[in-house]
Amino acid sequence: TVASTDAAYIPAKVGGLNIAATYTANFAEDADVTINYVSADTTMGTVDPGHESLAPVTGAAAGSTAQPKPGYHFVNWTKSDNTVASTDAAYIPAKVGGLNVAATYTANFAEDADVTINYVSADTTMGTVDPGHESLAPVTGAAAGSTAQPKPGYHFVNWTKSDNTVAST
Repeated sequence: TVASTDAAYIPAKVGGLNIAATYTANFAEDADVTINYVSADTTMGTVDPGHESLAPVTGAAAGSTAQPKPGYHFVNWTKSDNTVASTDAAYIPAKVGGLNVAATYTANFAEDADVTINYVSADTTMGTVDPGHESLAPVTGAAAGSTAQPKPGYHFVNWTKSDNTVAST
């Protein structure tokens, strides 16, 4: 039977006497903790799973994986104080003092390096292009394009891609 729910227990005398007895202190693991995994910007990348709940002592964190969207790359996971927790896309938080602790980890992404678009004339004796190239961010950049200028006696036909399919007329 339950003798007391107080952590400090002093047995009462029975009939004015202390009697021989054994009292057992019982313990239970604290409630589950939740670890959250979030993307700093979901237009750049996502995380899976977004959270997990686990026992503080006996639970084993499974972690989360950051997945960048096209044109972006994974940078790091940061803690709520913005310190870097990991630079691996797949992240499993370690226990702190032997315990899983409630926390939020943020996956950070950045846009990939600029790309270069080249514009070339199939035959410079027939015409030129201006400009010959441009560099721009793969997602947020806006191409300005190029203008084909035929030389006297020639006319512009079309722009083709590297696989010789027509891009524009």
